[in-house]
Formats: sequence, C-alpha cells, structure tokens
Amino acid sequence: MDSRTKRGRVRKERQPRGPGRQKVPSSEARAISVRLRKFIKDEYETIFELREAKALPKSTLQGWLSRSAPRVPDTAALLVLARETTLSPNWLLLEVGPEKLGAVLPTADAEAAFRMNLVAEVRSRGVPDWVAETLVPDARTVYKRAADEYVRLGRVFAKEVGAALRKRTGLRAGGE
Repeated sequence: MDSRTKRGRVRKERQPRGPGRQKVPSSEARAISVRLRKFIKDEYETIFELREAKALPKSTLQGWLSRSAPRVPDTAALLVLARETTLSPNWLLLEVGPEKLGAVLPTADAEAAFRMNLVAEVRSRGVPDWVAETLVPDARTVYKRAADEYVRLGRVFAKEVGAALRKRTGLRAGGE
C-alpha cells in the first residue's frame, strides 16, 4: 500500500542516508586544508596577514588549517572567502580549475605561460636565446612583479580618480 501525503501525493520512502548534512571525509578535509594553506601563502604570505586583512577569527582559521583534524569551511564562510579574496570554491573543495575566480588558468600555469611568452618576445626582438633565458627571472617572480606593478598603478589611479570626483562633486574624503 502506498503511503500518501495530506494532499494525496505518493510519499517517497526515505533514503537511509540522504543528502542532508554529512561529515566530510578526513582525507578530503586535509586536502582542502592543504589547498587553503597554499592559497594563503601565495596571496597573503602569512595566516596572520589574511586574518587581519579579512577580520577572520583566529580560532576559525586554526580549525580550517589544523594538520591533524581540519574542519572544512561552511557555506557562509566559503561565500565570504570567494567574494573577498576571489578564492575559487571549486578549486578549494575539488581542486578543479584555477585558484581564483575569473582566472583562465591555474596560477602556476599562468606564471609559466607568461614567462615563456616574455622570453619569446625578448628573443623576437633580437636578443640571443641564452641571454633572454638568463635575463628573464623565474616564472613566479616575473608574474608577481607584473601583478604588483598593476596593483600599484590601480591604487594610484583609483586614488586620483576618487580625488577628482570628490573635487568635481564637492564630496569629502569619507563620501559625505
């Protein structure tokens, strides 16, 4: 005999273990923790720097980064991390795609491709191969220098545009 709901629909049998809240297997939790630690090292250099920059509780970060029994960030924390640090939840949880939202390649691949293209460009302008290979630093350094320079330029630009807009509209520094 079929069990029916109040409105007469056939009631499905409950699954012994449904899609509700489940514990992440410890091996996957450790892998997530390792990826998060790598992201922090690459982007913030230290856990303290991330904690201060994003006002994350120390105990929360310690739980996520524990080497023995790490906890996995919950959905709300993943959302905050994604929005505020551009950390890709796909990469963090599944190691799929690039580390950052909006990126086309994982950072290591982008760094290597950037250096290879730069060396090729230098060689195409008449510099001998061995000089180009020696002159252009390692992939991480080249990529980081370029990114740091654009960050610096972006901050200067934003500051100058902000000042010009405030001057034009008569706004004060706090947007008042």
